[in-house]
Amino acid sequence: MTVLSPARKAHSTLYHLEPIGVGTPDVESLTGYISRLAKAHCLPVQPLVSEIIAPELGMTSMVRSYSRFFKESACSVNGLGQYAEDFHSAMERLTLRGDLSRLTMLPWKGVFDPGGKGLNKPLKSWCSSCFREWFKNGALLYEPLIWTLSSVRICGRHGSPLRTTCPGCGEPQPVLGRTYPIGYCSSCGEQLWSKEDEKVEGEEHVTEWDLWVVTEVGRLLSASPSESGMATQKRFQSAVADVVRHLKVTNTQELDRSIGFGESTITQWRRGRGKPRFDYFLLFCFKTNIVPKDMLCRSSEEFLRNSWRPGCKEKISRKKESHKQEELRKRVKKEMETLLSTENAPSLKEFARNLGVGLGYLRYRFPKESKRIASRYRERLRESKESLFHERSEAIRKAVDDLRGAGEHPSKWKVFRKIPGILPGGGKDKDLTRVWKETLEGKHIVGDPSGC
Repeated sequence: MTVLSPARKAHSTLYHLEPIGVGTPDVESLTGYISRLAKAHCLPVQPLVSEIIAPELGMTSMVRSYSRFFKESACSVNGLGQYAEDFHSAMERLTLRGDLSRLTMLPWKGVFDPGGKGLNKPLKSWCSSCFREWFKNGALLYEPLIWTLSSVRICGRHGSPLRTTCPGCGEPQPVLGRTYPIGYCSSCGEQLWSKEDEKVEGEEHVTEWDLWVVTEVGRLLSASPSESGMATQKRFQSAVADVVRHLKVTNTQELDRSIGFGESTITQWRRGRGKPRFDYFLLFCFKTNIVPKDMLCRSSEEFLRNSWRPGCKEKISRKKESHKQEELRKRVKKEMETLLSTENAPSLKEFARNLGVGLGYLRYRFPKESKRIASRYRERLRESKESLFHERSEAIRKAVDDLRGAGEHPSKWKVFRKIPGILPGGGKDKDLTRVWKETLEGKHIVGDPSGC
């Protein structure tokens, strides 16, 4: 008689350690989780990473002692790029957990710049008051993800600025320490909360921006998977367009300047050309009085209810704006009709700049006229290219005849150096090179050029 043994659950390589604070603003960071996991195994962080995690990732040489990983790259583990993807996947395989992506910014990878610009701090920051309270109460010391984000300067629980250097030796701390556990200096081993009550030289006072950031970022980190799953680039693109439309913005470059962005930043967002930096997105929401989580996870346009234009914290008067919009629309339409009745053919971008409006405004309000202006400009460019090509073709033929008349071989380099605007040798212009070859062979040039 055969006795069947009961089915056994798979065993994890590392402890099935539960992360702290998942689903709350104070969720643990993945680098902090790795440090706590090392302590649970009675190991320093370095051997855990180099001997167990690195082989799982296939990057053993990258995490050797004093390597760039511990000094420079470990902050990316908490981000939303390739390092975060690789490390969270490896840690989930080693611990058999399925919730470690929430210890990073990966839930928002569909929206923000995957390069991580403006996202993670290169060095560790912490709240001395939090460490002290947890230590006195016998609670586990851990490092919340919100402390690792570059826009967050204060603690959400105490409202005090986060520290960045050891109170004992004054050394800045790496995001992932190689030897000492969480809460202790990686250089001298002193407790990072030992002089919490002392003022840190150079600390700035807490601003309205600091308080807003820590509150709104906390809301983002506490979002459920179903909420963060709604945040896609396409939805974000649509939301930005709704903001521009709601604020009655006719020239997005003016909105860029009033917020403090570079030219065309908001236009690029609205057209889906690249993903926004995290810190830029927060600044955009702060200046327009929009809740970031509502904008990213929206199911309606309710997030626009209390929004305002940067620099004027008051709701827009719809009646006055409507009158201004109508006047602008009439002026732009008249200018477009005047332009189309003349032979002048500027680009649509140049025309919009002269009027002081954005390209998007023209294309949205006057689609047919905009297409005609753009079409006329392209036709003018085509005619100009053809004319220039024929001029240069004649110049090539003349140069060949002149060189032959002087008893010289009309090499490509000698011919093209005689023609203004062309590099000696002709560069990479295949059409003009074809003209030169056919001139040498005595052939007649047929066909329009692709360019010149």
